[in-house]
Amino acid sequence: MEIGNKKNHSRHLSVFVLICIYALTVFLFSKPACAAESILLLRIRGEDFEQAAKAMTRELEEELIINEMIVSRSTTTREVHRKMAEISPRLVVLMDNIAISLYKKYQGISGNTVPCVSLMASFTDISIRGMKNATGIFYEVPLVTSVVNLRSIMPAVKIRRIGTVSRRILKPFIRVNRAYCKKEEVELVAYFIPNKGDIKTELKKRLRRLARDESIDAIWVVTDSMLINTRLFKEVWLPFAEDFEKLIIVGAEVLADPRFQFGTFGVVPDHAGLGIQAAEMIYDIMETGWRVNEGTVEQPQSVFKILNFRQAKKRFHVGEEELKFVHKVLR
Repeated sequence: MEIGNKKNHSRHLSVFVLICIYALTVFLFSKPACAAESILLLRIRGEDFEQAAKAMTRELEEELIINEMIVSRSTTTREVHRKMAEISPRLVVLMDNIAISLYKKYQGISGNTVPCVSLMASFTDISIRGMKNATGIFYEVPLVTSVVNLRSIMPAVKIRRIGTVSRRILKPFIRVNRAYCKKEEVELVAYFIPNKGDIKTELKKRLRRLARDESIDAIWVVTDSMLINTRLFKEVWLPFAEDFEKLIIVGAEVLADPRFQFGTFGVVPDHAGLGIQAAEMIYDIMETGWRVNEGTVEQPQSVFKILNFRQAKKRFHVGEEELKFVHKVLR
């Protein structure tokens, strides 16, 4: 009987040990998921934003919990406040100017200084100005990137002076691009117009003067929705392009569509690449204790080169051989 009791006791002890090991294993393996930090992504709808969001999520999902909130012009700061209170994110990602503007209002009302990373927005540096713990990535690719690539695609075309028209609010942006171009011995000639008012008349006047008086080799179309929208594109830009017949450098693929007979060449950001770049920034911010280098904005690292081949072939004698330097050929 004593031997039998000892065997039973040993068996019970073994079962108890196994249960303890199982419980400890479950605890250890589940602990990281419970302890993972959260971030909040505020973005608008759209395929481009989905590409960036998916790429960013793939890079971060093993380390962070990504909570997404789709916003629009009708989204209120109260809705943002509820979401922030619900998940207590360590960082906020903002995609598009609508999301940035909304979060800036929320930050001003709440006094919340959770760090934020902004991307997929026009003139990110200007958009985040005045925000606390804010950094981001430019959407606009520097003009000099187009200049350098055009030398490979169109070696016979000399580009020494490039003209552009911009609103005065974008003077810092133009100043930076002028400095980049100067390093490549290219002069950027910029005419400025008021931020508001009769944009159409001012734009038409400055474009005409640039083409007539400045001996420019190309026009750079700054992707500013106040200067390049459906109405102004039809009433100002297209008539100008008909008479100009020189290089037109653009910052959006649609402007190089051969059907419009407008843009010649453009370098645009890779949206998935922007998402990956944002993830890398977030990892860097994590490593520094969730502190950001406030106000700094990075240049996009991954880009696509786009060519309106129909126009490039007709006006600048670009052949099939040169297409090896281009990511996307529009025929």
